[in-house]
Amino acid sequence: MHGLPAWVRGIGEQVSPVTLPALRSLVVCWDQYSLPTELVYGRVERSLTSSAVASNICDLFSGGKRNPELFVNDLEGAAAQIYPEVLALKSRLIEEGAIGALMTGSGAAVFGMWPDVRSASGAAVRLREHGLWAELVELLAVSPAAAR
Repeated sequence: MHGLPAWVRGIGEQVSPVTLPALRSLVVCWDQYSLPTELVYGRVERSLTSSAVASNICDLFSGGKRNPELFVNDLEGAAAQIYPEVLALKSRLIEEGAIGALMTGSGAAVFGMWPDVRSASGAAVRLREHGLWAELVELLAVSPAAAR
């Protein structure tokens, strides 16, 4: 809303600005399988607002250590029931050196986080060489829309 990183809680109504220690590089990867959102949500067995895992986005950016517990998407289990390959894509990103990987939204694309742009860029190239759609994404400290 303000063009800066924020921690959003509840059902999106609790927004708190955060200062990220360092920007990281992401690679978004997709094997071109379309996973229907309706099917994924139809398999979710619990409320999305009752997650037992509490995480803070700042924890993802500190230290560059692998900590998969910080990468949580409540829809991932349901998506994997329909399309198990989504978990294989995540594993592939970890094998390529990501410090963590996660399914985007309701799938089936995934993203991995790398500690530097050079490592992420190399991983994106290797993933494309294996027939996957893969793009390097640089995180922004401030949204271009807020900089106007």
